[in-house]
Amino acid sequence: MEREDLAKHLAVDLPDSECGLLETAIMSVNELHNAVISENEAKVIAAVDKYNAVIWKMNGGTFFGCKKDDDAPGYVIERHCRASSGSVPKWGQSGEFAIEVNNIRAWVIVRHGYIGTMVHFQFHAVDLNKPFISQTGYRSHFNEMILGIGVDEAAREIMEYFLNEKTCEIDEKYSNKLSKEKLPEWLSLLDPPPERNSAKEEIPPGYVLVDVILPSQKAFLARKWADEAKAKIQKDRKKLITRQVGKSKKRQPQKAIGSDVAAALEIDTKKENIFYPGQRCQLISVHHHCFEKDVGKFVIIRELCPKSRQAWVSDDRKPTYRRNRNGKQVVQHDPSQVRTLYSYDQLRPDIEGG
Repeated sequence: MEREDLAKHLAVDLPDSECGLLETAIMSVNELHNAVISENEAKVIAAVDKYNAVIWKMNGGTFFGCKKDDDAPGYVIERHCRASSGSVPKWGQSGEFAIEVNNIRAWVIVRHGYIGTMVHFQFHAVDLNKPFISQTGYRSHFNEMILGIGVDEAAREIMEYFLNEKTCEIDEKYSNKLSKEKLPEWLSLLDPPPERNSAKEEIPPGYVLVDVILPSQKAFLARKWADEAKAKIQKDRKKLITRQVGKSKKRQPQKAIGSDVAAALEIDTKKENIFYPGQRCQLISVHHHCFEKDVGKFVIIRELCPKSRQAWVSDDRKPTYRRNRNGKQVVQHDPSQVRTLYSYDQLRPDIEGG
């Protein structure tokens, strides 16, 4: 059933008043959260459909323009269902909260759109004098809801994956900018308080901070020594973070949306080594039935995310080329650069095709 038709069908049993629709939206969020925690995929999809039907009906019987501005029904309903700031939201709720992984704190903002089970996680650095998962102090990540765990635990798993992948100092240009921005009141009350001074951590043992005025020739040498010392300190910090990450307790892979289909096809998706970059796979399930036309499509794995058991894939199509004005052949479109994130359970290795 098409998305519009499904919403129209479900809307028959929904209240007519705006107040009633808003209360139904909250009920849908509660049903969705409980279904994810209890790993009931059928109830997850049913709750998502009901939430979307509320948006459809409140928007006058259409999805078109449901999020055109702040007063559109899509955003009105999202704000009504939003979790209180500082508390961990339920699946289906937008909200913001703080987490700590390997002594690195992050301010996490979660947004849920309509149609589907994809969640937008936004990670902001809390302490500007510590390493983070990006040089800008911010990282955006889209992820499917993970069955069996809460939003905060999912956020920690995602951040731990990024920390395993790479940690870096926040660039001075961005830390200076972030230090001037006002934090939400709830975040300012964390214990210990957020360190928003753009200066780096305290001087490590064996180093001395010197503030002097020197002749140009000697100043050149002093800057050179300072740059060398800075590089050495950053290298030592990265080694420390790597050791901390290595000692962190590893979780068992979580069950993702769509795993029932994989089980029906007797695919052992728990074995991480069945997937690898460059592998040709077939989509066996999607996160929402409105994308069912993609089931059966062949894709190529471009990058793996083992911690969250996901893979970035692109369509299994060859690049197209054209001639530029100089007669040189150039790429017109490269499908490998257009990538989509799927869970392992939504993919089946193409054994026959190699």
